[in-house]
Amino acid sequence: MSSARHIAAAAIALGLAGFANASEAEVTWQPQFYDPQPAEDGHDLILPMPCGGAMAFRRIETPVPMDWLMDQQIRLGSPAEDELSYAEYLRTEYIVGSLTDEGSRFFYIGKYEVTTHQWKAVMGDACPEPSMPGRVAMGGLTWFEGVDFTRRYTEWLLQNAPDELPHEEGEPAFLRLPLETEWEYVARGGSAVTPLDFRRAVFPMDGSLADYAWYQGAESAAGSMRPVGLLSANPLGVYDVLGNAEEFVLEPFRMNRAGRSHGQAGGFLTKGGSILTAGSRMRTAMRTEYNYFDENSGSATRLPTFGLRVVIAAPVSTSTARLEAIRASWENVPRARLETEGLDPIEALGELAGFAEDAVIGENLSLIEAQLRDQETALQQEQAELAQREAELRDQVATMADAFAEIQVALREELEIRDAMADTLADIQGSLREELAARNEAEARAVSALIYAGAVMMRKTRDDNRRWATLQRALALASSLDQSVPENRQQAENLQQLVAAARQNFQISRNAYFYLLIETGETYTGEQLQQQVSVVRQVFDQLGESDTPMDPFIAFAELFTDQAVAYGATGDFDEEATIQQILEL
Repeated sequence: MSSARHIAAAAIALGLAGFANASEAEVTWQPQFYDPQPAEDGHDLILPMPCGGAMAFRRIETPVPMDWLMDQQIRLGSPAEDELSYAEYLRTEYIVGSLTDEGSRFFYIGKYEVTTHQWKAVMGDACPEPSMPGRVAMGGLTWFEGVDFTRRYTEWLLQNAPDELPHEEGEPAFLRLPLETEWEYVARGGSAVTPLDFRRAVFPMDGSLADYAWYQGAESAAGSMRPVGLLSANPLGVYDVLGNAEEFVLEPFRMNRAGRSHGQAGGFLTKGGSILTAGSRMRTAMRTEYNYFDENSGSATRLPTFGLRVVIAAPVSTSTARLEAIRASWENVPRARLETEGLDPIEALGELAGFAEDAVIGENLSLIEAQLRDQETALQQEQAELAQREAELRDQVATMADAFAEIQVALREELEIRDAMADTLADIQGSLREELAARNEAEARAVSALIYAGAVMMRKTRDDNRRWATLQRALALASSLDQSVPENRQQAENLQQLVAAARQNFQISRNAYFYLLIETGETYTGEQLQQQVSVVRQVFDQLGESDTPMDPFIAFAELFTDQAVAYGATGDFDEEATIQQILEL
Protein backbone atom coordinates (compact mmCIF):
# COMPACT_ATOMS: atom_id res chain seq x y z
CA MET A 1 0.00 0.00 0.00
CA SER A 2 1.34 3.45 -0.95
CA SER A 3 2.05 6.08 1.72
CA ALA A 4 -0.90 8.14 0.46
CA ARG A 5 -3.24 5.20 0.96
CA HIS A 6 -1.81 4.61 4.46
CA ILE A 7 -2.62 8.23 5.33
CA ALA A 8 -6.14 7.98 3.87
CA ALA A 9 -6.86 4.75 5.78
CA ALA A 10 -5.63 6.32 9.02
CA ALA A 11 -7.82 9.38 8.49
CA ILE A 12 -10.89 7.20 7.93
CA ALA A 13 -10.13 5.20 11.04
CA LEU A 14 -9.76 8.34 13.11
CA GLY A 15 -13.02 9.73 11.72
CA LEU A 16 -14.96 6.59 12.57
CA ALA A 17 -13.42 6.37 16.02
CA GLY A 18 -15.49 9.38 17.08
CA PHE A 19 -18.70 7.38 16.59
CA ALA A 20 -18.79 5.02 19.54
CA ASN A 21 -20.82 1.96 18.47
CA ALA A 22 -21.77 3.95 15.37
CA SER A 23 -23.30 1.03 13.52
CA GLU A 24 -26.07 0.66 16.10
CA ALA A 25 -29.09 2.79 15.04
CA GLU A 26 -31.58 1.40 17.58
CA VAL A 27 -32.78 3.90 20.20
CA THR A 28 -32.14 2.47 23.68
CA TRP A 29 -32.16 5.66 25.77
CA GLN A 30 -35.26 6.34 27.84
CA PRO A 31 -37.40 9.19 26.39
CA GLN A 32 -36.76 11.34 29.48
CA PHE A 33 -33.16 11.76 28.30
CA TYR A 34 -33.90 12.98 24.76
CA ASP A 35 -37.59 14.09 24.76
CA PRO A 36 -38.68 14.89 28.33
CA GLN A 37 -41.80 16.76 27.11
CA PRO A 38 -43.35 14.58 24.36
CA ALA A 39 -46.01 16.32 22.25
CA GLU A 40 -49.34 14.85 21.20
CA ASP A 41 -49.87 16.96 18.07
CA GLY A 42 -47.87 14.71 15.73
CA HIS A 43 -45.35 17.46 14.92
CA ASP A 44 -42.37 15.79 16.62
CA LEU A 45 -39.71 13.88 14.68
CA ILE A 46 -37.31 11.57 16.56
CA LEU A 47 -34.00 10.72 14.87
CA PRO A 48 -31.65 8.04 16.23
CA MET A 49 -28.11 8.87 17.33
CA PRO A 50 -24.97 6.84 18.01
CA CYS A 51 -24.81 4.98 21.34
CA GLY A 52 -28.55 4.24 21.27
CA GLY A 53 -29.39 7.90 21.72
CA ALA A 54 -31.95 10.07 19.95
CA MET A 55 -32.80 13.70 19.23
CA ALA A 56 -36.27 15.30 19.06
CA PHE A 57 -37.22 17.88 16.40
CA ARG A 58 -40.27 20.12 15.92
CA ARG A 59 -41.95 20.66 12.55
CA ILE A 60 -42.12 24.39 11.78
CA GLU A 61 -44.73 25.40 9.20
CA THR A 62 -44.06 28.35 6.87
CA PRO A 63 -47.46 28.94 5.23
CA VAL A 64 -47.15 30.04 1.58
CA PRO A 65 -48.92 29.07 -1.67
CA MET A 66 -47.34 26.02 -3.30
CA ASP A 67 -45.08 27.89 -5.73
CA TRP A 68 -41.33 27.25 -5.60
CA LEU A 69 -40.47 30.97 -5.69
CA MET A 70 -43.06 32.02 -3.10
CA ASP A 71 -41.77 32.90 0.36
CA GLN A 72 -43.09 34.66 3.45
CA GLN A 73 -42.11 38.25 4.28
CA ILE A 74 -41.55 38.82 8.00
CA ARG A 75 -40.39 41.71 10.18
CA LEU A 76 -37.60 40.87 12.62
CA GLY A 77 -35.60 42.95 15.07
CA SER A 78 -36.74 45.57 17.56
CA PRO A 79 -38.55 48.89 16.93
CA ALA A 80 -36.73 50.49 19.89
CA GLU A 81 -34.14 53.06 18.85
CA ASP A 82 -31.29 52.81 21.36
CA GLU A 83 -27.56 52.15 21.54
CA LEU A 84 -28.10 48.70 19.95
CA SER A 85 -30.17 49.86 16.97
CA TYR A 86 -27.17 49.33 14.67
CA ALA A 87 -27.51 45.61 15.45
CA GLU A 88 -31.12 44.95 16.45
CA TYR A 89 -33.34 47.51 14.64
CA LEU A 90 -36.33 46.37 12.58
CA ARG A 91 -35.57 44.76 9.22
CA THR A 92 -37.50 42.86 6.57
CA GLU A 93 -36.53 39.24 5.94
CA TYR A 94 -38.02 36.32 3.99
CA ILE A 95 -38.48 32.67 4.99
CA VAL A 96 -39.86 29.41 3.62
CA GLY A 97 -39.17 25.80 4.58
CA SER A 98 -37.19 23.54 2.24
CA LEU A 99 -39.25 20.43 3.05
CA THR A 100 -42.68 19.74 1.55
CA ASP A 101 -45.65 17.57 2.47
CA GLU A 102 -49.04 17.61 0.72
CA GLY A 103 -48.69 21.19 -0.45
CA SER A 104 -47.18 22.67 2.73
CA ARG A 105 -43.63 24.04 3.22
CA PHE A 106 -41.80 23.47 6.49
CA PHE A 107 -38.48 22.70 8.19
CA TYR A 108 -37.47 20.94 11.40
CA ILE A 109 -35.63 22.49 14.33
CA GLY A 110 -34.28 20.91 17.50
CA LYS A 111 -37.03 20.77 20.10
CA TYR A 112 -34.35 21.23 22.76
CA GLU A 113 -30.78 22.49 22.84
CA VAL A 114 -28.17 19.78 22.17
CA THR A 115 -27.42 18.10 25.50
CA THR A 116 -24.09 17.00 26.97
CA HIS A 117 -24.73 13.30 26.30
CA GLN A 118 -26.08 13.90 22.78
CA TRP A 119 -22.86 15.79 22.03
CA LYS A 120 -20.68 12.98 23.44
CA ALA A 121 -22.64 10.33 21.51
CA VAL A 122 -21.66 11.98 18.21
CA MET A 123 -18.30 13.58 19.03
CA GLY A 124 -16.91 11.46 21.90
CA ASP A 125 -14.67 8.41 21.94
CA ALA A 126 -16.92 6.40 24.27
CA CYS A 127 -20.66 6.10 24.77
CA PRO A 128 -22.08 8.02 27.74
CA GLU A 129 -24.39 6.39 30.25
CA PRO A 130 -27.78 8.22 30.04
CA SER A 131 -28.45 10.27 33.17
CA MET A 132 -30.06 13.50 34.33
CA PRO A 133 -26.72 15.39 34.41
CA GLY A 134 -26.26 14.35 30.78
CA ARG A 135 -29.48 16.22 29.92
CA VAL A 136 -27.81 19.56 30.71
CA ALA A 137 -27.43 21.78 27.64
CA MET A 138 -23.97 21.38 26.08
CA GLY A 139 -21.73 24.43 26.48
CA GLY A 140 -18.10 25.43 26.08
CA LEU A 141 -18.08 24.95 22.29
CA THR A 142 -16.57 26.82 19.37
CA TRP A 143 -18.64 27.78 16.34
CA PHE A 144 -16.52 25.45 14.19
CA GLU A 145 -17.26 22.52 16.53
CA GLY A 146 -20.97 23.31 16.21
CA VAL A 147 -20.73 23.09 12.42
CA ASP A 148 -18.69 19.87 12.67
CA PHE A 149 -21.35 18.32 14.94
CA THR A 150 -24.00 18.77 12.23
CA ARG A 151 -21.64 17.26 9.63
CA ARG A 152 -20.75 14.18 11.68
CA TYR A 153 -24.34 13.57 12.83
CA THR A 154 -25.62 13.80 9.22
CA GLU A 155 -22.90 11.40 8.02
CA TRP A 156 -23.80 8.91 10.77
CA LEU A 157 -27.49 9.05 9.83
CA LEU A 158 -26.72 8.54 6.13
CA GLN A 159 -24.54 5.52 6.96
CA ASN A 160 -26.70 3.94 9.68
CA ALA A 161 -30.30 5.19 9.43
CA PRO A 162 -30.81 6.84 6.01
CA ASP A 163 -34.53 6.08 5.91
CA GLU A 164 -35.09 8.03 9.13
CA LEU A 165 -34.08 11.32 7.48
CA PRO A 166 -36.78 13.28 5.60
CA HIS A 167 -36.37 13.15 1.83
CA GLU A 168 -37.27 15.54 -1.00
CA GLU A 169 -37.90 13.69 -4.27
CA GLY A 170 -35.51 10.97 -3.15
CA GLU A 171 -32.82 13.44 -2.04
CA PRO A 172 -31.99 13.08 1.70
CA ALA A 173 -32.21 16.08 3.97
CA PHE A 174 -29.25 17.15 6.12
CA LEU A 175 -28.54 18.80 9.47
CA ARG A 176 -27.01 22.26 9.86
CA LEU A 177 -26.99 25.25 12.17
CA PRO A 178 -30.13 27.40 11.80
CA LEU A 179 -30.14 30.62 9.80
CA GLU A 180 -30.76 33.66 11.98
CA THR A 181 -34.09 34.23 10.19
CA GLU A 182 -35.16 30.63 10.92
CA TRP A 183 -34.08 30.90 14.57
CA GLU A 184 -35.89 34.20 15.22
CA TYR A 185 -39.02 33.08 13.32
CA VAL A 186 -39.23 30.06 15.62
CA ALA A 187 -38.37 32.05 18.78
CA ARG A 188 -41.15 34.58 18.10
CA GLY A 189 -43.76 31.85 17.65
CA GLY A 190 -43.98 31.69 13.84
CA SER A 191 -47.46 31.05 12.47
CA ALA A 192 -48.73 29.98 15.91
CA VAL A 193 -49.08 33.60 17.13
CA THR A 194 -50.91 36.70 15.90
CA PRO A 195 -49.06 39.32 13.80
CA LEU A 196 -49.02 41.68 16.78
CA ASP A 197 -47.59 39.05 19.16
CA PHE A 198 -44.99 38.12 16.53
CA ARG A 199 -43.68 41.71 16.65
CA ARG A 200 -43.37 41.86 20.45
CA ALA A 201 -40.07 41.65 22.36
CA VAL A 202 -40.80 38.10 23.58
CA PHE A 203 -43.36 35.46 22.63
CA PRO A 204 -46.69 35.29 24.57
CA MET A 205 -46.13 33.80 28.02
CA ASP A 206 -48.67 32.33 30.42
CA GLY A 207 -46.74 33.41 33.49
CA SER A 208 -43.40 35.10 34.13
CA LEU A 209 -40.15 34.95 32.16
CA ALA A 210 -38.74 32.58 34.81
CA ASP A 211 -41.33 29.99 33.70
CA TYR A 212 -39.81 29.92 30.18
CA ALA A 213 -36.13 30.92 30.32
CA TRP A 214 -32.96 30.35 32.35
CA TYR A 215 -31.30 33.73 32.86
CA GLN A 216 -28.97 35.48 35.31
CA GLY A 217 -30.34 35.71 38.84
CA ALA A 218 -30.91 33.70 41.99
CA GLU A 219 -34.56 33.17 41.00
CA SER A 220 -33.47 31.52 37.74
CA ALA A 221 -30.25 29.85 36.55
CA ALA A 222 -27.97 31.26 39.28
CA GLY A 223 -25.00 30.99 36.89
CA SER A 224 -25.32 27.28 36.02
CA MET A 225 -26.36 25.59 32.78
CA ARG A 226 -29.60 23.62 33.33
CA PRO A 227 -31.15 20.40 31.94
CA VAL A 228 -33.26 21.04 28.85
CA GLY A 229 -37.05 20.80 28.90
CA LEU A 230 -37.63 21.70 32.56
CA LEU A 231 -39.48 24.94 31.78
CA SER A 232 -42.46 25.74 29.55
CA ALA A 233 -42.25 25.74 25.74
CA ASN A 234 -42.86 28.67 23.42
CA PRO A 235 -46.04 28.69 21.23
CA LEU A 236 -44.36 26.38 18.67
CA GLY A 237 -43.48 23.77 21.29
CA VAL A 238 -39.75 24.63 21.33
CA TYR A 239 -37.99 24.68 24.72
CA ASP A 240 -35.27 26.93 26.19
CA VAL A 241 -35.26 29.16 23.11
CA LEU A 242 -34.41 32.07 25.43
CA GLY A 243 -31.62 31.70 27.97
CA ASN A 244 -29.65 28.60 29.10
CA ALA A 245 -27.05 28.26 26.27
CA GLU A 246 -26.63 31.07 23.75
CA GLU A 247 -27.09 29.36 20.38
CA PHE A 248 -24.96 29.50 17.23
CA VAL A 249 -26.50 30.45 13.88
CA LEU A 250 -24.97 29.66 10.50
CA GLU A 251 -24.32 33.04 8.93
CA PRO A 252 -22.02 35.81 10.25
CA PHE A 253 -23.08 38.99 12.04
CA ARG A 254 -24.14 41.98 9.94
CA MET A 255 -25.08 45.45 11.14
CA ASN A 256 -28.49 47.03 10.50
CA ARG A 257 -28.45 49.80 7.88
CA ALA A 258 -31.73 51.66 8.53
CA GLY A 259 -33.92 48.60 8.06
CA ARG A 260 -31.71 46.29 5.99
CA SER A 261 -28.62 44.15 6.56
CA HIS A 262 -25.34 46.01 6.09
CA GLY A 263 -22.88 44.84 3.45
CA GLN A 264 -20.02 44.08 5.86
CA ALA A 265 -19.89 40.53 7.25
CA GLY A 266 -18.33 40.23 10.71
CA GLY A 267 -17.77 37.52 13.30
CA PHE A 268 -20.07 34.66 14.23
CA LEU A 269 -23.44 35.32 15.85
CA THR A 270 -25.32 33.85 18.81
CA LYS A 271 -29.01 34.22 19.61
CA GLY A 272 -31.27 33.88 22.63
CA GLY A 273 -29.01 35.05 25.43
CA SER A 274 -27.72 32.71 28.15
CA ILE A 275 -27.62 32.01 31.89
CA LEU A 276 -25.43 35.13 32.17
CA THR A 277 -27.98 37.44 30.50
CA ALA A 278 -30.13 39.64 32.73
CA GLY A 279 -33.84 38.94 32.54
CA SER A 280 -34.51 42.58 31.63
CA ARG A 281 -32.44 42.14 28.44
CA MET A 282 -34.08 38.92 27.27
CA ARG A 283 -35.72 39.38 23.87
CA THR A 284 -35.94 37.46 20.61
CA ALA A 285 -34.21 40.28 18.68
CA MET A 286 -31.05 40.00 20.81
CA ARG A 287 -27.91 39.50 18.67
CA THR A 288 -24.36 39.02 20.01
CA GLU A 289 -21.25 39.05 17.79
CA TYR A 290 -17.98 37.27 18.59
CA ASN A 291 -14.66 36.99 16.76
CA TYR A 292 -14.21 33.51 15.30
CA PHE A 293 -10.76 33.40 16.92
CA ASP A 294 -9.38 34.38 20.34
CA GLU A 295 -6.11 36.31 20.10
CA ASN A 296 -5.17 35.37 23.69
CA SER A 297 -5.43 31.62 23.18
CA GLY A 298 -4.50 31.68 19.49
CA SER A 299 -7.39 29.32 18.73
CA ALA A 300 -11.10 29.39 17.96
CA THR A 301 -13.22 31.41 20.41
CA ARG A 302 -14.79 29.25 23.12
CA LEU A 303 -17.05 30.30 26.02
CA PRO A 304 -18.85 28.18 28.64
CA THR A 305 -22.23 29.52 27.46
CA PHE A 306 -21.79 28.62 23.76
CA GLY A 307 -24.24 25.89 22.70
CA LEU A 308 -26.47 24.96 19.78
CA ARG A 309 -29.65 23.48 18.41
CA VAL A 310 -29.82 22.19 14.85
CA VAL A 311 -32.27 22.24 11.94
CA ILE A 312 -33.13 19.72 9.25
CA ALA A 313 -33.23 21.16 5.73
CA ALA A 314 -33.05 20.00 2.11
CA PRO A 315 -31.27 21.32 -1.00
CA VAL A 316 -33.11 23.38 -3.61
CA SER A 317 -32.07 21.40 -6.70
CA THR A 318 -33.49 17.97 -5.88
CA SER A 319 -34.43 16.89 -9.42
CA THR A 320 -34.72 17.99 -13.03
CA ALA A 321 -38.50 18.27 -12.60
CA ARG A 322 -38.03 20.55 -9.58
CA LEU A 323 -35.67 22.83 -11.54
CA GLU A 324 -38.15 23.02 -14.42
CA ALA A 325 -40.91 23.99 -11.98
CA ILE A 326 -38.67 26.67 -10.49
CA ARG A 327 -37.91 28.08 -13.95
CA ALA A 328 -41.63 28.14 -14.73
CA SER A 329 -42.26 30.03 -11.48
CA TRP A 330 -39.51 32.48 -12.39
CA GLU A 331 -41.20 33.27 -15.68
CA ASN A 332 -44.35 34.28 -13.77
CA VAL A 333 -42.59 36.57 -11.29
CA PRO A 334 -43.35 40.24 -12.11
CA ARG A 335 -40.15 42.13 -12.94
CA ALA A 336 -39.59 45.85 -13.19
CA ARG A 337 -39.41 47.41 -16.70
CA LEU A 338 -37.16 50.30 -17.66
CA GLU A 339 -39.11 52.81 -19.76
CA THR A 340 -37.85 56.00 -21.39
CA GLU A 341 -40.66 57.98 -19.76
CA GLY A 342 -39.27 56.99 -16.35
CA LEU A 343 -36.06 59.06 -16.43
CA ASP A 344 -35.92 60.95 -13.13
CA PRO A 345 -35.44 64.77 -13.05
CA ILE A 346 -33.48 65.94 -10.04
CA GLU A 347 -36.34 67.56 -8.15
CA ALA A 348 -38.70 64.63 -8.73
CA LEU A 349 -36.05 62.22 -7.50
CA GLY A 350 -35.74 64.16 -4.27
CA GLU A 351 -39.50 63.98 -3.72
CA LEU A 352 -39.65 60.28 -4.61
CA ALA A 353 -36.80 59.54 -2.18
CA GLY A 354 -38.81 61.19 0.58
CA PHE A 355 -41.99 59.24 -0.26
CA ALA A 356 -40.30 55.87 -0.69
CA GLU A 357 -41.55 53.30 1.85
CA ASP A 358 -38.59 50.96 1.28
CA ALA A 359 -35.42 52.29 2.94
CA VAL A 360 -33.18 50.75 0.27
CA ILE A 361 -35.14 52.37 -2.58
CA GLY A 362 -35.07 55.70 -0.74
CA GLU A 363 -31.30 55.49 -0.33
CA ASN A 364 -30.78 54.60 -3.99
CA LEU A 365 -33.00 57.47 -5.18
CA SER A 366 -31.13 59.89 -2.90
CA LEU A 367 -27.81 58.62 -4.26
CA ILE A 368 -28.96 59.13 -7.88
CA GLU A 369 -30.22 62.61 -6.98
CA ALA A 370 -26.82 63.51 -5.52
CA GLN A 371 -25.04 62.19 -8.61
CA LEU A 372 -27.28 64.21 -10.95
CA ARG A 373 -26.70 67.33 -8.89
CA ASP A 374 -22.93 66.76 -9.14
CA GLN A 375 -23.30 66.41 -12.91
CA GLU A 376 -25.41 69.59 -13.04
CA THR A 377 -22.72 71.48 -11.12
CA ALA A 378 -20.03 70.14 -13.45
CA LEU A 379 -22.10 71.23 -16.45
CA GLN A 380 -22.47 74.74 -15.03
CA GLN A 381 -18.74 74.93 -14.42
CA GLU A 382 -18.12 73.72 -17.96
CA GLN A 383 -20.45 76.40 -19.35
CA ALA A 384 -18.65 79.04 -17.31
CA GLU A 385 -15.31 77.85 -18.66
CA LEU A 386 -16.67 77.96 -22.21
CA ALA A 387 -17.85 81.54 -21.68
CA GLN A 388 -14.43 82.52 -20.38
CA ARG A 389 -12.82 80.81 -23.33
CA GLU A 390 -15.05 82.74 -25.75
CA ALA A 391 -14.06 86.04 -24.08
CA GLU A 392 -10.39 85.20 -24.41
CA LEU A 393 -10.88 84.37 -28.07
CA ARG A 394 -12.61 87.71 -28.63
CA ASP A 395 -9.49 89.45 -27.31
CA GLN A 396 -7.41 87.62 -29.93
CA VAL A 397 -9.85 88.18 -32.82
CA ALA A 398 -7.53 90.60 -34.62
CA THR A 399 -4.86 87.98 -35.16
CA MET A 400 -6.96 84.79 -35.12
CA ALA A 401 -10.09 85.74 -37.10
CA ASP A 402 -10.32 82.52 -39.08
CA ALA A 403 -9.71 80.29 -36.05
CA PHE A 404 -12.19 82.28 -33.98
CA ALA A 405 -14.88 81.84 -36.65
CA GLU A 406 -14.44 78.07 -36.58
CA ILE A 407 -14.62 78.04 -32.78
CA GLN A 408 -17.79 80.16 -32.85
CA VAL A 409 -19.45 77.65 -35.17
CA ALA A 410 -18.46 74.78 -32.87
CA LEU A 411 -19.71 76.65 -29.81
CA ARG A 412 -23.04 77.46 -31.45
CA GLU A 413 -23.55 73.79 -32.30
CA GLU A 414 -22.70 72.77 -28.75
CA LEU A 415 -25.06 75.37 -27.30
CA GLU A 416 -27.83 74.17 -29.63
CA ILE A 417 -27.30 70.64 -28.34
CA ARG A 418 -27.47 71.90 -24.75
CA ASP A 419 -30.65 73.84 -25.52
CA ALA A 420 -32.17 70.69 -26.99
CA MET A 421 -31.13 68.77 -23.88
CA ALA A 422 -32.72 71.43 -21.68
CA ASP A 423 -35.99 71.16 -23.63
CA THR A 424 -35.89 67.36 -23.32
CA LEU A 425 -35.26 67.61 -19.58
CA ALA A 426 -38.20 69.99 -19.22
CA ASP A 427 -40.45 67.49 -21.04
CA ILE A 428 -39.22 64.69 -18.79
CA GLN A 429 -39.83 66.80 -15.69
CA GLY A 430 -43.39 67.46 -16.82
CA SER A 431 -44.02 63.77 -17.47
CA LEU A 432 -42.66 62.81 -14.08
CA ARG A 433 -44.72 65.42 -12.28
CA GLU A 434 -47.81 63.97 -13.94
CA GLU A 435 -46.75 60.43 -13.01
CA LEU A 436 -46.00 61.47 -9.44
CA ALA A 437 -49.35 63.21 -9.16
CA ALA A 438 -51.11 60.08 -10.43
CA ARG A 439 -49.20 57.97 -7.92
CA ASN A 440 -50.15 60.30 -5.08
CA GLU A 441 -53.78 60.13 -6.12
CA ALA A 442 -53.69 56.32 -6.20
CA GLU A 443 -52.03 56.25 -2.78
CA ALA A 444 -54.68 58.62 -1.41
CA ARG A 445 -57.43 56.34 -2.73
CA ALA A 446 -55.73 53.35 -1.11
CA VAL A 447 -55.56 55.15 2.25
CA SER A 448 -59.23 56.12 2.00
CA ALA A 449 -60.17 52.53 1.18
CA LEU A 450 -58.20 51.24 4.17
CA ILE A 451 -59.92 53.73 6.50
CA TYR A 452 -63.31 52.67 5.16
CA ALA A 453 -62.38 48.99 5.56
CA GLY A 454 -61.14 49.71 9.08
CA ALA A 455 -64.44 51.39 9.97
CA VAL A 456 -66.44 48.45 8.60
CA MET A 457 -64.25 45.92 10.42
CA MET A 458 -64.43 47.94 13.65
CA ARG A 459 -68.21 48.01 13.56
CA LYS A 460 -68.37 44.27 12.84
CA THR A 461 -66.07 43.65 15.81
CA ARG A 462 -68.33 45.72 18.07
CA ASP A 463 -71.51 44.07 16.78
CA ASP A 464 -70.02 40.56 17.16
CA ASN A 465 -69.08 41.40 20.76
CA ARG A 466 -72.60 42.69 21.50
CA ARG A 467 -74.18 39.55 20.02
CA TRP A 468 -71.82 37.41 22.13
CA ALA A 469 -72.76 39.36 25.29
CA THR A 470 -76.49 39.13 24.50
CA LEU A 471 -76.30 35.37 24.01
CA GLN A 472 -74.34 35.01 27.25
CA ARG A 473 -77.10 36.79 29.14
CA ALA A 474 -79.71 34.61 27.46
CA LEU A 475 -77.71 31.50 28.39
CA ALA A 476 -77.48 32.63 32.02
CA LEU A 477 -81.26 33.13 32.10
CA ALA A 478 -81.94 29.77 30.46
CA SER A 479 -79.53 28.01 32.83
CA SER A 480 -81.42 29.44 35.82
CA LEU A 481 -84.58 27.60 34.74
CA ASP A 482 -85.42 24.11 35.91
CA GLN A 483 -83.05 21.89 33.90
CA SER A 484 -85.06 18.78 34.67
CA VAL A 485 -87.57 20.06 32.13
CA PRO A 486 -86.39 18.75 28.71
CA GLU A 487 -87.42 21.91 26.88
CA ASN A 488 -85.40 24.09 29.30
CA ARG A 489 -82.38 21.82 29.07
CA GLN A 490 -82.52 21.75 25.25
CA GLN A 491 -82.82 25.53 25.11
CA ALA A 492 -79.74 25.91 27.36
CA GLU A 493 -77.74 23.49 25.19
CA ASN A 494 -78.71 25.36 22.02
CA LEU A 495 -77.70 28.66 23.61
CA GLN A 496 -74.34 27.20 24.65
CA GLN A 497 -73.61 26.36 21.01
CA LEU A 498 -74.68 29.84 19.91
CA VAL A 499 -72.48 31.46 22.59
CA ALA A 500 -69.45 29.44 21.43
CA ALA A 501 -70.05 30.37 17.80
CA ALA A 502 -70.53 34.04 18.71
CA ARG A 503 -67.30 34.06 20.74
CA GLN A 504 -65.40 32.55 17.79
CA ASN A 505 -66.88 35.14 15.40
CA PHE A 506 -65.81 37.94 17.75
CA GLN A 507 -62.25 36.58 17.99
CA ILE A 508 -61.99 36.28 14.20
CA SER A 509 -63.28 39.85 13.73
CA ARG A 510 -60.93 41.17 16.45
CA ASN A 511 -57.83 39.49 14.98
CA ALA A 512 -58.72 40.66 11.46
CA TYR A 513 -59.17 44.20 12.78
CA PHE A 514 -55.81 44.08 14.60
CA TYR A 515 -54.09 42.87 11.42
CA LEU A 516 -55.67 45.69 9.37
CA LEU A 517 -54.71 48.22 12.06
CA ILE A 518 -51.06 47.05 12.15
CA GLU A 519 -50.62 47.02 8.37
CA THR A 520 -52.20 50.49 8.00
CA GLY A 521 -50.13 52.01 10.82
CA GLU A 522 -46.88 50.55 9.47
CA THR A 523 -47.52 51.40 5.81
CA TYR A 524 -48.79 55.01 5.95
CA THR A 525 -47.78 58.08 7.94
CA GLY A 526 -50.02 59.86 10.40
CA GLU A 527 -50.19 62.86 8.08
CA GLN A 528 -51.44 60.71 5.18
CA LEU A 529 -54.11 59.09 7.36
CA GLN A 530 -55.32 62.41 8.84
CA GLN A 531 -55.57 63.96 5.37
CA GLN A 532 -57.68 61.13 3.97
CA VAL A 533 -60.02 60.73 6.94
CA SER A 534 -61.47 64.13 6.04
CA VAL A 535 -62.19 62.78 2.53
CA VAL A 536 -63.87 59.71 4.03
CA ARG A 537 -65.92 62.00 6.28
CA GLN A 538 -67.23 63.86 3.21
CA VAL A 539 -68.20 60.54 1.56
CA PHE A 540 -70.06 59.42 4.70
CA ASP A 541 -71.84 62.79 4.91
CA GLN A 542 -73.08 62.35 1.36
CA LEU A 543 -74.18 58.76 1.90
CA GLY A 544 -75.87 59.54 5.20
CA GLU A 545 -75.62 57.67 8.47
CA SER A 546 -75.86 53.88 8.84
CA ASP A 547 -79.02 51.95 9.58
CA THR A 548 -78.85 52.97 13.25
CA PRO A 549 -79.05 56.80 13.49
CA MET A 550 -77.06 56.90 16.74
CA ASP A 551 -74.21 54.88 15.16
CA PRO A 552 -72.69 56.88 12.25
CA PHE A 553 -69.83 55.25 10.35
CA ILE A 554 -67.69 58.39 10.59
CA ALA A 555 -67.13 57.73 14.31
CA PHE A 556 -65.65 54.33 13.43
CA ALA A 557 -63.49 55.84 10.67
CA GLU A 558 -62.10 58.55 12.96
CA LEU A 559 -61.37 56.09 15.78
CA PHE A 560 -59.68 53.68 13.36
CA THR A 561 -57.52 56.54 12.04
CA ASP A 562 -56.53 57.62 15.57
CA GLN A 563 -55.61 54.06 16.53
CA ALA A 564 -53.58 53.49 13.32
CA VAL A 565 -51.70 56.80 13.80
CA ALA A 566 -50.94 55.88 17.42
CA TYR A 567 -49.62 52.44 16.42
CA GLY A 568 -47.48 53.93 13.65
CA ALA A 569 -45.88 56.29 16.19
CA THR A 570 -45.17 53.69 18.92
CA GLY A 571 -45.08 50.32 17.14
CA ASP A 572 -47.37 48.81 19.80
CA PHE A 573 -50.86 49.03 21.29
CA ASP A 574 -52.87 47.66 24.20
CA GLU A 575 -55.32 45.08 22.80
CA GLU A 576 -57.81 45.33 25.66
CA ALA A 577 -57.83 49.15 25.64
CA THR A 578 -58.26 49.14 21.84
CA ILE A 579 -61.28 46.82 22.02
CA GLN A 580 -62.77 48.85 24.89
CA GLN A 581 -62.63 52.02 22.76
CA ILE A 582 -64.53 50.19 20.02
CA LEU A 583 -67.18 48.87 22.39
CA GLU A 584 -67.84 52.38 23.73
CA LEU A 585 -68.99 53.62 20.29
